[in-house]
Amino acid sequence: MLRNFLKDYFSYSRRERNGIILLLAIILIIIIAYLLLPLININQEFNLEKYESKLDDFEKSLEPVNKRNLYDIKKKSDINNDDKYQLFRFNPNSANINDLRKLGFTEQVIRNIIKYRSKGGCFRRKEDLLKIYSIDTSLYYRLVHFIYLNHNDSINTNQEESVSSPVNKNNVPLNINKADTHLISELFGTENLLSERIIKYRNLLGGFTDKNQLDEIYGFKSKQYNLIINNVFIDTTLIRRININKADEQTLDKHPYLNKYYAKAIIKYRNFTGEIKSINELSVNNILPENIFFRIRPYLSVD
Repeated sequence: MLRNFLKDYFSYSRRERNGIILLLAIILIIIIAYLLLPLININQEFNLEKYESKLDDFEKSLEPVNKRNLYDIKKKSDINNDDKYQLFRFNPNSANINDLRKLGFTEQVIRNIIKYRSKGGCFRRKEDLLKIYSIDTSLYYRLVHFIYLNHNDSINTNQEESVSSPVNKNNVPLNINKADTHLISELFGTENLLSERIIKYRNLLGGFTDKNQLDEIYGFKSKQYNLIINNVFIDTTLIRRININKADEQTLDKHPYLNKYYAKAIIKYRNFTGEIKSINELSVNNILPENIFFRIRPYLSVD
């Protein structure tokens, strides 16, 4: 009876015996591999020479931005944008083809401007340039403060506004960046309130860089503006610039072309980079919108 019990308990079918044999073989292979592994020579040197340049590039990409040259951040954008175009005052009603090319207008836009003028079209306001088909708005905002127009051609002859004519007897243009309220009032016959506004706005700006900025002054009627614009000149050597490497947020925020948001953006960028080496970094790295950048640019410095 015991014999039969043991026979039933320890007896296996052929399928079960094959499975046990396979399992034992696997276990044996694993044991042998475990014992032989330390004897295998795995001290093989791996040649990294062909990967050194890629590793160097990867390590540089991990460096903090303030320790890297900003010119390497955006190689596609040349920080010295002045090399790409020229900035000078021009009248879209009379500028020749070469001047328009130097300013950055495309050949198609130049043809459209010439065609518009040949049909009797006239740019009476700066914004009229945007009516030209296919003109780049970013180019317009870059050039807007360099556009000057002959306002005498568009003076309204209606008698609704009574404005004193200039009393410039000596026919000597007035240095608008230097004149005081008394001289402005006396020379051009404007009321004291408007003269005070001119001086106040000039002080807020840091000086006028373009005659057309007078049109930004509140209360300037079109006829007053037209009478004065051709009797003043701009001395840009008197411009007061803001050192963006030293100025605080409050100083930047006070400028008419900036606000608290833009002032904070400049301060944060300066803290991030450690030092701003070029004014154009504010445009290249999208710290300021392009239209704001080209308005504020003459009033900023880095030293």
